[in-house]
Amino acid sequence: MCTSNRNDLQYGDTRVTIEQKGEIFMVFIKKYWYIILIIFLVICTALGIFFLNKKWTNDKVVTDNKTNTSAISNNEVVSEENKIENNKTETIENKAEQETTEQESETIEVDNQAVVEASNKNTSTTKSNTQTTKQEQSKTQSESVPVQSNFQEPQEVVQETQVQEQPSQPVQEPVIPDTPKEDVVEYKENTAMINNIKNAINNNVSEDMQTYGYNVVVDSSIVNLTNQFTFSEKRVADKIKSKFGTIRIYARDYYLNGSYVWTECYVI
Repeated sequence: MCTSNRNDLQYGDTRVTIEQKGEIFMVFIKKYWYIILIIFLVICTALGIFFLNKKWTNDKVVTDNKTNTSAISNNEVVSEENKIENNKTETIENKAEQETTEQESETIEVDNQAVVEASNKNTSTTKSNTQTTKQEQSKTQSESVPVQSNFQEPQEVVQETQVQEQPSQPVQEPVIPDTPKEDVVEYKENTAMINNIKNAINNNVSEDMQTYGYNVVVDSSIVNLTNQFTFSEKRVADKIKSKFGTIRIYARDYYLNGSYVWTECYVI
């Protein structure tokens, strides 16, 4: 009886403790439910981000592989095209080299034929010359001594034929340098401009000219004594502002190579 009571007490103690733990857990959940919810949401978002990142990396790897394969295929196509072009250029160069070698061989054959023909001609001419000299020597031996003096003429002829004629060089004519033509300068007296200067002086008489008088004279020698100017009535008035007595004037036209350039006026 004592043992059974002890077992019941122990079982009752354990039962009480489990119920207490369950109540404590429920109280904890009711009190901190929002914290548990936040932790759950954080875990879910972390897992979602992890899977999305993993998917993104896989997609990137696939796209990179596609780009690499496309680039490799493009490079292969380009390399094949380059090989084809190189083969074409090599075949063209080989054809050109073959043509040049054929042309060179043809020119060499033509030159050899020309050399052979020339050598044959030279040998034939030398043979003919030696035969003629032998015949002439035999004739001279059979003939008398005074006839031997006339035997030297054909030898001179043979020697003259062997002399090669040198080509005449063209005579170069002396080059005469072109001398530059000098400009033709010409002056002509302009009476109409002289009258304009006179009228401008009469229209702009100064006080000194009125008091002391003045006289206008046409004199061509003043071109070496003063500077020329282009006509205007104001310029003439400025020139005679302080003058009186004899006033010398002149006007001429300047021509260069027959064409009119300008009109020069002089007042002194």
